[in-house]
Amino acid sequence: MTAASPKTVLVADDILVITQILRFGLERAGCRVLVASSAETALRQAETERIDLLILDIEMPHMSGFELLRQVRRRPGCAEVPAIFITGSGDPNIRAEAEALGAAGFFTKPFSPVDLERRVMKILSL
Repeated sequence: MTAASPKTVLVADDILVITQILRFGLERAGCRVLVASSAETALRQAETERIDLLILDIEMPHMSGFELLRQVRRRPGCAEVPAIFITGSGDPNIRAEAEALGAAGFFTKPFSPVDLERRVMKILSL
């Protein structure tokens, strides 16, 4: 019997230190982590990889995390992919939009990487 494949998490954030912290913690927890520094790169990865969970910065250049999620969910087999949003903004309208998109989690920077990792593990049932 073979072990189950690790769950794949795509992290899209234009701030390198955030992607590095999340990659380290999620890989340590047994996830396969793909990192994108732009929404465009994340979209390309979502076209070629099976993604189990998205962690998206809302405020990225050229395309918001919200629009990225909308585009990913239009792809075959991706309509139900869960997403956790992270943002540096305290604007309550941003949280409301994330909830309207069915966010599986919402974190405001600075956030606890441990808390985010726990949320990921719960969503992925690991």
